[in-house]
Amino acid sequence: MKSVSFVLLIMMGVVGVSTSALAAFDRSLEPVIVVGSQLPAFLGKSTDGVRVYAYSGGVWQPMPFQIDDFKAKEGELDEKEIDWEGHETLLSLDEVVFMAK
Repeated sequence: MKSVSFVLLIMMGVVGVSTSALAAFDRSLEPVIVVGSQLPAFLGKSTDGVRVYAYSGGVWQPMPFQIDDFKAKEGELDEKEIDWEGHETLLSLDEVVFMAK
């Protein structure tokens, strides 16, 4: 079977943060969290094939990232909790997390 990779290209517009807003303060250790529901093209796809790249200095560079598995909290509306059992596909409550710089 052919292996397929899915590439998530991170640009400021994707996460709703403007470049001027980032220039106002230096938070290089600030995590950026993109919720699975913000990535409809990736929902249901294997997380093994996800890659994150940033465009810097005219070059696309791979970025370290993690995908946190979440599930709806039992008996609670609009609440979620870590899915300790995990799953292999990106779901709407999951989070793709990477550092701002």
